Amino acid sequence: MSFTAKVIATSEFFDVTTDLGPAKDRNRDAHPPLDPNTFYLGHYFPNSKSGSSQYVEFSEVTSKIFKGDELEEVTGDIRLIPLR
Repeated sequence: MSFTAKVIATSEFFDVTTDLGPAKDRNRDAHPPLDPNTFYLGHYFPNSKSGSSQYVEFSEVTSKIFKGDELEEVTGDIRLIPLR
């Protein structure tokens, strides 16, 4: 299962997919709520903006790890719009 979040410092969109645990020693499906002490792996959308509307425009996707205290859950219907 995955759920959506944004990076607090930049408001960039992050699709949380994997719970790595506090010591990065486990590999299981991520489930909300975010744990501030847990590391999460997911799809990171650099230079995107999340939270101002349901549409998230992006031109790049990469894998990245964030700690839970760096993220904020985003609820609601999200539409990813690829820019070409």
